[in-house]
Amino acid sequence: MLALALTPALAWAKASMRAPPAAAIGSRVTVRASGLKPGHYTLELGFEALPGGAGPTNCVGTVGSATALAGRVTITGTLPTRLACYMGVGAVEGYQTAKPGTYDLTLGVMFHPNGFSNTASFIISKIHLTP
Repeated sequence: MLALALTPALAWAKASMRAPPAAAIGSRVTVRASGLKPGHYTLELGFEALPGGAGPTNCVGTVGSATALAGRVTITGTLPTRLACYMGVGAVEGYQTAKPGTYDLTLGVMFHPNGFSNTASFIISKIHLTP
């Protein structure tokens, strides 16, 4: 029982993220997350498209990155105006200009340009982009 009393609360904490619900395209945002597993985290803006019946295409752009300290990270960066589009984990298929609408803010530890590690924390939050 003593071991449980000495275990940090972080061990049971669920990862959570505070992000603005809306922001202008190209504006600067600050996102804070806690309850994270150790790692170097990247914040991305993105959406999934289904062009012409093809497989899903993910279009993403990096907002910023930082290393989690004591399970916490704060990232401030500029929302990208142009997103790189990928089908699967291959090379960039093209680019999409950010337009007003609802997007995902994803926070995780990257293991390739279009994917996050499944051993680190991963959080998704919606953000509405305005002109």
